[in-house]
Amino acid sequence: IKLECVQEAFSPLIREFLGCDVLQSEQVRITFAREDLLLPFMSRNDSIRKYIEPELQRRLSEMEEDDDIGTRVRSALTELLPLGKSRIEDVASKLCMSVRTLQRRLKEAQTSYQQQLGTTRMLQAKAYLLNGTSTSEEIAFLLAYEDTTAFLRAFNKWTGQSVGQFLKSIKE
Repeated sequence: IKLECVQEAFSPLIREFLGCDVLQSEQVRITFAREDLLLPFMSRNDSIRKYIEPELQRRLSEMEEDDDIGTRVRSALTELLPLGKSRIEDVASKLCMSVRTLQRRLKEAQTSYQQQLGTTRMLQAKAYLLNGTSTSEEIAFLLAYEDTTAFLRAFNKWTGQSVGQFLKSIKE
């Protein structure tokens, strides 16, 4: 790694954190060795990606047909939730807008971020359950819940049923 930094004051901190020399420059620039680009991410999980990618792509293509702000937020959440990202800041960044602009556009559309997050999670939870291969723990993880109990409470609030009751009702 080669790092060029504008402010000399941060150089020792950056050098300690990254373990590389920091050069003074007119602009901030990080240069990686070409061979580093070929290394896999440490958090990479191909089995989860292969499992969820086809469903995410299908949903994204459906959502892209309708380009209103609610749809764009749900589309972004569909990509971000499995990565553990559920904050409005994550979605605003994904949509290339400020949090305030996103909030204003959602308000103009008579909705809110929390409504869109809840709707996206509910739709995805039902889809995962209908698929029949995911446990409640896995679904909670894929929907960026802190723990399984929070997911189970939310599911009951959305549907008026426990996960078990929901699964039983779809089998009948």
